[in-house]
Amino acid sequence: MISLQEIFTQVYDQARYFSRVDYQQSLIPSLSNEEQPWLTSLLKMSAFPLLS
Repeated sequence: MISLQEIFTQVYDQARYFSRVDYQQSLIPSLSNEEQPWLTSLLKMSAFPLLS
């Protein structure tokens, strides 16, 4: 079975998106007031937290 997460991670790493995308910039379109806390908590729980 194909792991979509493994494929996504491999493409992300090989394309070097981590060095091309500025994750500190606001999203366009921006998140709603209801979506912002959800994203913040998701990022804090992720394997690669972007928020300190």
